[in-house]
Order: sequence, then C-alpha cells, then structure tokens
Amino acid sequence: MQHLKLEKELDIRNFINSIAHVDNYKTILKSVKILLDKQADAVKLGVKLDPELAIAINECQARLVDERNLRFEMDNTRVSGSTHQTVQVLGDLINEATNTSVAAQYLEQGNKLSAQMSGNIKAREILEMLQEYPERIYPDPPVLDAKGKPIKQKEEKKKVKKRKRKEPPFPIPEWAVELDAVQQ
Repeated sequence: MQHLKLEKELDIRNFINSIAHVDNYKTILKSVKILLDKQADAVKLGVKLDPELAIAINECQARLVDERNLRFEMDNTRVSGSTHQTVQVLGDLINEATNTSVAAQYLEQGNKLSAQMSGNIKAREILEMLQEYPERIYPDPPVLDAKGKPIKQKEEKKKVKKRKRKEPPFPIPEWAVELDAVQQ
C-alpha cells in the first residue's frame, strides 16, 4: 500500500512540475482536469495523499485557472475598443493572478495592456471634449506693406464709424480652465 501511495504522489508531483509553464493557454483547463483526475484516481484506490500534496494540488489548480483567465482576457481584449469596464475586469484578473503566483511575464503583459487601455480611454475622452469645444472665429489679419505697417484700404476710409455693440466674452468651458488637463 505504501508503494502505491508513493507511486501516485510521485506521479502527481511530476505532473505538477510539468505544467509549471504552459505555452498554450487553451490547454490549461485540460491540464487542470488531468490533475484532478489523478487526485481522484489516487483517492479511488484508497490512497491517502499527503496533506502538503493536497495543498500543492489546490494551489496549482488555482494558479492555472487564474493564468488561463488572465491570458484569455488579454488575448481577446483590444486596446482600441476598451472601456472602463474592460479595464476594471482586466485589473481584477491581474489582482487574482498576483494572489495565486501566476508567472511574472503574464502579470507584466496584463499591466502593460491595462495601461494602454487606460491611455486610450483618456485620449478618446480628451478628443471628445475638444470636439465639443466651440469653434472660434478670428478676424482676418491686416495686410502689411514692405515696412511692416498696415495698409489702409480705401473702403475702410469711406466707412463711417458705427458704434459696435459690445460682444460678450467668449465662454470658456469648465474643463478648459485647468491647462494641465488640456495639455495632456
């Protein structure tokens, strides 16, 4: 019986080591199923697994599932179509993956993608604010002579000066008051 226990534990430990890094995330769930089947087979044969091995199996399963979910989301997320909700979902998956010790390279990729998505959203919001900004009408610049002095045209001399109504100042939107936001 001890021989069977050691054999099953060795088989499970070797399998856990073999799935430490999975290249294709699409096969991760299959690997989790195989791991759980190996555990179930050992229990079915009456083998009492070491408590440390049971903890290792649960940690491996959680890590693999979180890695698969994170990689799936990163693969199916587009920066140009990002929303605040998709950034939040990706952030939650990154936090879960951090807690279960997913490989650092996937966490870095997730954080980079999240930053790109946030930047894209902010850029679209700024563009929208700029498009809402009313267009200003500027007077034509005066025509200058060779010396740089304005040339007075005959039409201007003939015009009788009329009193102009005072125009109200140009309304500045609230978001344009702070220059830092506009410059960014």
